[in-house]
Amino acid sequence: MMKKLLVVLGLMLFFAGSAFAWSTPRWTVFPLNVYIEDDENSAPVQQAFLDWQTSAKKVNPFIRFDIKDGPRGLRKSQIDVRFVSGAQPNGQYYTISSNSLTDGFSLIRNTTGFFYHVSITISKADSSGKPLSRSKIHSIALQAVGRSLGVNCIGAPNAAMSCNTTYDINSVTLQDLNALKNVYSYVRNHK
Repeated sequence: MMKKLLVVLGLMLFFAGSAFAWSTPRWTVFPLNVYIEDDENSAPVQQAFLDWQTSAKKVNPFIRFDIKDGPRGLRKSQIDVRFVSGAQPNGQYYTISSNSLTDGFSLIRNTTGFFYHVSITISKADSSGKPLSRSKIHSIALQAVGRSLGVNCIGAPNAAMSCNTTYDINSVTLQDLNALKNVYSYVRNHK
């Protein structure tokens, strides 16, 4: 009876670990070309990309972004950012859609795939139509950029990647970097 219980527990732990390892697509090549739609809110969004790039040097020095503009920049971008005047249909301040190659394997870790394009749409106003401040848009963009890197929501309440809807964190925190490290760090298979 005890052996069966241990086998069942072992299988549960194995599959739970496998599910985590296969949970998020990621990028395979940096720098990423980023197109940000020309708008009065472009500067705080560009700053969010630069904040992630600067902070990520502590975890992975290869994570970099090249900001592109114009029609050619849009055609060559791996990440594009656009703005909408009202709130998103789902009530969120941003939406992300991604295209990824599935069934991926890398030397970093097994993954559900690799991103090849991510589109971010950021609202410029809340649901009542009141324009969002530049600080709020920067905070929203910090979370959107993290998600575009493959970082999921984390449980730390004072982190940019905490998926609460207050959007009051304006810097990449240590908890955010640890979540990024989980996505891009090398995991050795122990046998």
